[in-house]
Amino acid sequence: MTLKCKRNISSEGLTANRLYPVIAYEINLDDSIVTYQIVDDSGSLSWPQNDRFEVVSCSKEGYIKVDGSNGSLKYLYEVLSDMSFFVDYYLEDEKSKIANRKLEKALISILSNELTTNELLSHLEVVGYQDENTDLLLKSFFLKANADDIINFANMIYDKISTLKNYIVQIIIERLSNYKTVETENIFMELYLNGSSYSEEIRREVDDYLKI
Repeated sequence: MTLKCKRNISSEGLTANRLYPVIAYEINLDDSIVTYQIVDDSGSLSWPQNDRFEVVSCSKEGYIKVDGSNGSLKYLYEVLSDMSFFVDYYLEDEKSKIANRKLEKALISILSNELTTNELLSHLEVVGYQDENTDLLLKSFFLKANADDIINFANMIYDKISTLKNYIVQIIIERLSNYKTVETENIFMELYLNGSSYSEEIRREVDDYLKI
């Protein structure tokens, strides 16, 4: 399941038009109302009110039933179904790092399974490549992108690549380096010409790709 926020609500850690993959949901047996658990902008695993969102995807694939509260049915995304995850996530130690990696994997899995590559690209264009969730959307896109998708992406990103933060550029070139097309080579050449703006690691990867 994937939700899209309708408006900015900073007090609740929600941003308009941002996608929020659902990591758990609960169905009230009395009125059949479904509530959703997401990762909000502050990184909290929260249960915001339903009227904050529109449902982008209602897919129930990948969720398993667990014990809910009285009068409800609860489902967790299977990757996160080990209840220790919800404890470990808030710790400040190695267990927390493991839980964060597990969570990112789950969020990427949800987005890549439920949205098409065109939908992911379209959403990136709407929210912009400076959004805090850009890396999540990019990783979801690259997970399922084929060669044609890569060409479309390269054409879309060409005029924007010089404005992106280093860590976003790093994600992009790590994936694009597997392709040798005119479109991807144009991206790397643009990065080469603006090399002083990037980290040493990025400059090295660009040089390796261009065989400079």
